[in-house]
Amino acid sequence: MTKSEVLFRAGVVTDLITTVLSVPLALLLYQLLKGVDKTKAFLMALLLMPAMPISFVLALNCVAAQWLLSGTSVVAAIGAAERDALGMLFLRLHEHGVLAVEIFWGLWLVPFGLLVRKSGFLPRVLGILLVIAGAAYASHSIITLLLGGARFMLYERATMLARTAGEFPIMLWLLIKGADVRPPWPPPGGVVGNASGG
Repeated sequence: MTKSEVLFRAGVVTDLITTVLSVPLALLLYQLLKGVDKTKAFLMALLLMPAMPISFVLALNCVAAQWLLSGTSVVAAIGAAERDALGMLFLRLHEHGVLAVEIFWGLWLVPFGLLVRKSGFLPRVLGILLVIAGAAYASHSIITLLLGGARFMLYERATMLARTAGEFPIMLWLLIKGADVRPPWPPPGGVVGNASGG
């Protein structure tokens, strides 16, 4: 097995692990933010869910392409030219499938961003960046699919920057700083009642 094949397979496995981890991610974020707005928190988790089965199907396209392009015994009966053509077809299907799943990657970030903005225990600016990232994902996907895969480097770089600027800061904040959802103490106004309510 060549180094490029190992890297290709590692990429497929990484995609699958990321997809599996999105399940607990959706549940944890729902638990964290349902107190802010239960409907938006449910919508956020719901919009993330369709991306999971689509991502698993996309991984199969990569496996099929790898089999065909490496000439493994499974596809030995197919001529070399046909194998190459089919392999590239599966890679193109994967590429377009990623563009389709990007819509869901973008849509779930919008309620997530609105919840972060409203939460009071996470910086509002992170919520704004998440909403922008969600719009960038969805617009990149829809425009690229409408234009038949035509690429405009300046536009792609701008949407990539918007997506990165939205997703990485919230990940770093939650990993390093965390989220303190406890109410402030003493309560606003400084009125503290005793245990008997007096």
